Amino acid sequence: MNAPMFSTFDEEDITGELTAEMNSAIEDAAAPRWCNQFFVHEEVRVNQQGKLGKRRKRVDIEIESSNVRPADVVGTTCASAKCICKEHLQQLRTH
Repeated sequence: MNAPMFSTFDEEDITGELTAEMNSAIEDAAAPRWCNQFFVHEEVRVNQQGKLGKRRKRVDIEIESSNVRPADVVGTTCASAKCICKEHLQQLRTH
């Protein structure tokens, strides 16, 4: 991106362009394979106690990973289809 070109743009326009460029790079056929685990979203609302709808704070750009959670939660009890208990992780590793 050409930074000087955006010097007169509104923040929301810059956020949109950054998000589009990041998604384009991630989805590019020549991108490294590890890029497949990331998703980029713009203007994401944050859930906050006592705040509803448009009153909630927003994150300009959110980068989400589809990777499993850190090792400190491995071994917890199964709670959902996206379980990361030791048994299911072992099954994933063997497939």
